[in-house]
Amino acid sequence: MRVSQTLFFLTTFVATAAAEPSATAQYFAGLRQRGMLDLAEGEALRRLASPQASVDEQAVLVAELARTFAEHAKYVEGREQADLWKRADAIIADFLKDHAASPRRGELEALAGEISLSRGETLRWLAELIPERADARDEASAALLAAVAKLTPLEQELSRRLRDRGRGRTERTEPLTAAELDELLTRARLALGRAELERARLTGEADSPHLAEAERWFTPVAKGPRSEEATWQAQIGLAEAVRLAGQNDTVRRRLAELDPSALPDRAKDAIAAVSTKLLLDEHKPDRVVAFLIDYRRTRGSLSGELRLLQIAGLDAAAAALATARNAAEAAELREQIPTVVRWTEAEHGGYWAYRARLAARRAERSARYGTAVAEQVHRAEAAAHSGTFEDAADAYGQAAELAAGDSDLVLELESLRASMLLKSGRFEDAAKGFISVAERESRPEKAAEAHLLSAYALGLFHDAEPSAERRAAYVERLEEHRSRFSRTDTAAEATLRLARLYEQRRQYSQALPLYREIVGESTRGPAAAASIARNYENLLRYLKSAQAKPATAEEATVRADQYALWSQAAVQELTMLTAPLREAAETAAPLSMHEAELALRASQIMLTNSDGTSTADQMLDRLNATLVEAHPPEEQSFWEAVRRSSRPLSIVSLANRGRYGDAERLVASLSAAPMGDLLAVVKGLSEITDPNAGVRRQAVFGAAEGAVGPRLADLRRTATDVLAERRQELTAAEAEQLDVILARSNLADGRSEAASERFASALDRRPNDRALLMQAAASLAASGDPSAIEQARDYWRRLESLEAAGSDAWFKARLNVIETSLTLGDVAEARKLLSVTRLLHPHLGGSETKAAYDAIQRRLGAETAGGRKSQSR
Repeated sequence: MRVSQTLFFLTTFVATAAAEPSATAQYFAGLRQRGMLDLAEGEALRRLASPQASVDEQAVLVAELARTFAEHAKYVEGREQADLWKRADAIIADFLKDHAASPRRGELEALAGEISLSRGETLRWLAELIPERADARDEASAALLAAVAKLTPLEQELSRRLRDRGRGRTERTEPLTAAELDELLTRARLALGRAELERARLTGEADSPHLAEAERWFTPVAKGPRSEEATWQAQIGLAEAVRLAGQNDTVRRRLAELDPSALPDRAKDAIAAVSTKLLLDEHKPDRVVAFLIDYRRTRGSLSGELRLLQIAGLDAAAAALATARNAAEAAELREQIPTVVRWTEAEHGGYWAYRARLAARRAERSARYGTAVAEQVHRAEAAAHSGTFEDAADAYGQAAELAAGDSDLVLELESLRASMLLKSGRFEDAAKGFISVAERESRPEKAAEAHLLSAYALGLFHDAEPSAERRAAYVERLEEHRSRFSRTDTAAEATLRLARLYEQRRQYSQALPLYREIVGESTRGPAAAASIARNYENLLRYLKSAQAKPATAEEATVRADQYALWSQAAVQELTMLTAPLREAAETAAPLSMHEAELALRASQIMLTNSDGTSTADQMLDRLNATLVEAHPPEEQSFWEAVRRSSRPLSIVSLANRGRYGDAERLVASLSAAPMGDLLAVVKGLSEITDPNAGVRRQAVFGAAEGAVGPRLADLRRTATDVLAERRQELTAAEAEQLDVILARSNLADGRSEAASERFASALDRRPNDRALLMQAAASLAASGDPSAIEQARDYWRRLESLEAAGSDAWFKARLNVIETSLTLGDVAEARKLLSVTRLLHPHLGGSETKAAYDAIQRRLGAETAGGRKSQSR
């Protein structure tokens, strides 16, 4: 990459430490000029690591490495850029800390100040070319202040040492000659002048005190011999300071005093840059364009800075023509800007090319919006970048008012304003803004986009403070979108959002048909298919829990029929949806995240609700093949969760296929697995093989209803034993979870006494844990063992005592006490509790619990009619 020579106002530093740079300095300067920055850094670090390097050689290498880091920082952005500047500062500071008496101390201190100056100059460029980067302006100001803070005491010290040497006071102790001291002093003053000039540019004020400071530092340097580089740099710096102060005639006089014939090319470029800026200040862009064309013919090329000024001139000239309603010529001028960018990339590359691209983007925005609107857009972007979205919304609103004559632009700006309102949390106002745009937008795709965003805003408005009214407005807007924009891509997104809303409200039967509508859509189809499996899983789980607590015998039949119908529908639909995942499984690509979720949930449903095994087996094989693949870091947590959930299913699948050896090896491998994996497998196997879990497959449970297949039961017990052996690795919460898992496993094996002991042990540690009490009571009550049911009744009584009398939870606990009493044959106790409950709380807690109490009343009547004797326990 070709890199331009650094110019006065834009360079990192001026290497004037010695009249004839050393061979080392020339070598590294050459590498930097050719853009070989990585090579320069590596070579400097290698030489610094050599034990043969003297302290003086180390000082030279430290300076060159710091210069290289600072130069490299111009070519990158963000964290990498900040790190390079930090490294440049640190390597100098570390060396000076270890070698405080080095003769090169002054040179390195000057370099440290120049690096801060370089940082300030670079960030000032970014702040100018990207107005929305308010942070760049603040960081530039801080860096320039740091440069002044470093260079000012150095200038004072060098001045003192030079005076003392002139008076013969320190000639013997001063390590530098008078010429060397004067060279460093000039360098410090020049850098201070540049720093103050940059600070003035940041303020943009013609009467900035920084301009006077810049003149103060440049003036003594400008009086030096005209042949010296520092002299003409200071003279041009003075001219630039006067220009920023608005004294144009003085600028021309000072530039005229310079003799270009005696100056190097880079000085001529710097003079041309000041002249060009002066013409721009005077609103003469046509003369800028002509001047730079002539200058390029004479000079043969343009510097990086002049290329940027050429873009600014073309932009300003085009804007002037557009104002004069000469659109054709304005367009011709703007068409030249990309060509200038390409020339900058070819001639200079690096940060100059980057700046040219930024300048071209800004010019394009001005052409699109107009100068006045563009200024408000810049203000809005700056506010958005800093996170003040309310201010950004206000700026976009003002921009829309200024653009009143261009309806398309007004709608674009109003849409941006609504987006800022959305980010600021003003969801209702954002929804109004977007719907206003949608109603006035003539372009169908833009209208659909704004309409969907209005629905999205209403959704956030509901989520912030849910209410029936807000939810109804959100649903209405989504349904309106599905109807009005049914032929656009956004209709599928609206359908997906509506389906998710129903799913969040556990209205799974309403969510399912909506997901089906978009399951064939290329973008959202895979997510919709996975969502169908998830909704079936949640629906079946809900029906299973409802089936366990029927209010009447009729209701028990209805719920059992519902579960059977929905489980059959789930198996049929998921078999169809997973067909593409099972085709050519051996040669197929790894599953995507949505496909993996579909395969996992479908396998879970099929293993517990279907007599067939091949579909689940094929999906699990495909899923396991995907799990061994490498996945991006951001997906690791997802695949880890899939792996944990799929293992118990894989064990069951292998057992179903008669591959007990493979299943046993998989269980055995858990002995060294992470504890989370082992706990997940044991929990999964316990749930799958729970005889009270609802509908059960014969393949899992054997021919007898409720009897777990012996080989699968052995696998479950083996996994549980492995977990119990590693109990010391568990946290307190995981240990309690293990007790519950073991208790349920004991119940599945018909060992109700052991289950009662484990539940009792867990409740000794958490006697008032309502969730644990409820789980223990429900599990023991469903075991069929009288002693376990008796223990369950005690737990229900304890739950009852923990709840406020007359609360929903209290009514449910009391109902379970009555039910377990009736199951145990203690009809008198059941009748007494029911009578007292009806007497004290005649409303019985509402329609749902009242129906359950009425069902108990009918059962007690049947007990009496049957002539059974009450017995007290």
